[in-house]
Amino acid sequence: MLNASSSLRLNRFDQFEMAIAEQARLACVVGAEATIEDARGQIAEQVGSGQKYSRLPNRSSAPGEAPVNQFEVLHDSIQVNLDPDIAGIGAEAAVAAEYGVYLELGTSKMAPRPFLGPASVIGEEAAVRHVEAIPAVLDRI
Repeated sequence: MLNASSSLRLNRFDQFEMAIAEQARLACVVGAEATIEDARGQIAEQVGSGQKYSRLPNRSSAPGEAPVNQFEVLHDSIQVNLDPDIAGIGAEAAVAAEYGVYLELGTSKMAPRPFLGPASVIGEEAAVRHVEAIPAVLDRI
């Protein structure tokens, strides 16, 4: 049988459990948001040193450079996906433009123009900083 002090400890454990789960979810969101912000920034700021094609408004990126923002499609398609069925506990950085994967990884005829992979390093660092702050949140419970 539980007494009042046992019940109080269990309630406090439940609060810790909920706080940890919420903070873990938030760390994922923070990481994904930092990733998309950096990826969008790379694309928006990139001045390509590759070929200049007449059908494109800007000089293209060279192999190894982030893609150049030609028509805002790729830039605007980078988003945080908060669907727990897809992203698990938190969030993921996603690129809706179908050609994003070809730019990121390259093809048999084109070298990669990575933007999401390098940005994920920034996102991971942001998520780790958030996780490192969790003990301070738990101290307030």
